[in-house]
Amino acid sequence: MGASWWWLFALLAAVALCGIITWLFVYRAAHDRWITVALGLVSGGILGNLYDRLGLWDNRGLAPEFQHGVRDWIRFEWREINLPALFEPWPNFNIADTLLVTGAIMLVVHALVWRENGVTDHKVPT
Repeated sequence: MGASWWWLFALLAAVALCGIITWLFVYRAAHDRWITVALGLVSGGILGNLYDRLGLWDNRGLAPEFQHGVRDWIRFEWREINLPALFEPWPNFNIADTLLVTGAIMLVVHALVWRENGVTDHKVPT
């Protein structure tokens, strides 16, 4: 998906990494271990997919439309479930995808549940 737009996804990944670094160190989210781990997982997922998008792996012999694609190599098949053709095969993912999803879930849990003692609002440094 989006192999012909690899440069746009690579640019968005670079912007996201800059945003994460800013969030951690300018807005001081690095003081919160949960957010730091979550953003570390998201950053690892971004870097893993960026590696594929930039074609830094050995992609010789592939058609040009596949040379900048993200390589999904973990595949499960559930033959008992009759899935529409859109989802066949499903799920199909890689470790970077797992890191991204895990980090995103941690951020949602933190936003909905987690509250540190004495911290009610994060203020922008001046």
